[in-house]
Amino acid sequence: MKTFTLLTVVASLSLCALSARAQQYDILATLYAGGTNNVAAATTNSTAAKVIGVSKYDEIAIDVKLKLTGSGTSDIVFKLDEGLDNSNWLANRRTITVTPTGGTAVYFCTNITVNSLGYLRLNVIENPNATAITNLQIRAYVKPRRSG
Repeated sequence: MKTFTLLTVVASLSLCALSARAQQYDILATLYAGGTNNVAAATTNSTAAKVIGVSKYDEIAIDVKLKLTGSGTSDIVFKLDEGLDNSNWLANRRTITVTPTGGTAVYFCTNITVNSLGYLRLNVIENPNATAITNLQIRAYVKPRRSG
């Protein structure tokens, strides 16, 4: 009887652990993973068309971490294109704006409702500052469902 009770408790705890894991955000795509001098000073930089497949989701979260190589506080704008088929794109449909604080790292996170879109593509980064963007990290996350 004690063995049965112990097994029941262990099984219950295992199920709780699995359901707790299901509530975590999962990384869907990493568009930039750090590095140095990612975007030059005072430029509009076309990126290497970093694509995020979003057809399975209603919402995603995107976070941006960056700093400048020197002083600067002018807004950095990230422009995203929308597409249904990963071939045809509507340019600059979404923007994410991050205000840097010079050489101090900043973090920004936002939710994006994608509804029936198939893809988002980071296509342009505008850096009006006199110093380069460095340690740029951009990730897209899948949001957990709030209800069963």
